[in-house]
Amino acid sequence: MWKLGFRRLKNTVFAGKSRGATLIEVTIAVVVLGLLLASIPAAIVVSINTQHRQYETRVAESLSRSQLEYIKARDYVAGSGFPYGPRLDPIDNFVVTYWAEELQQGVQLITVSVYRSEVLDPERPPPAILETTNYKVDSSLEISGYEIPITTPGP
Repeated sequence: MWKLGFRRLKNTVFAGKSRGATLIEVTIAVVVLGLLLASIPAAIVVSINTQHRQYETRVAESLSRSQLEYIKARDYVAGSGFPYGPRLDPIDNFVVTYWAEELQQGVQLITVSVYRSEVLDPERPPPAILETTNYKVDSSLEISGYEIPITTPGP
């Protein structure tokens, strides 16, 4: 009984309208396909930007490590500022700067910053791509009054 009623309804309501339904289906399919294809260039741009940031970070880490190793290999020079001579030359549009801060006699805090060179403006310095800090200690100082406790494991 239900089948007979549905067939009659189908034949009367949808009779001769299959062409319009097909046109709507094709239009919806084209719109969905267009939206999917339109998202591909945006995904490519995001991917390229991510790769560029990773490249900048990788180069900044390498330059920062090189500058710190250069400073740590030199003899200790007391004082704050730039006591260890020139910084690294700009490499691939990156600028490396450092600052040494005397914390106490024989101990300095070294801060190395890496910037993109095309955005350096003395009026408004940009945020650094990477800032690394490390300590430099004067190995020629004698430390007295400090004893390292030696413990032996029990039986």
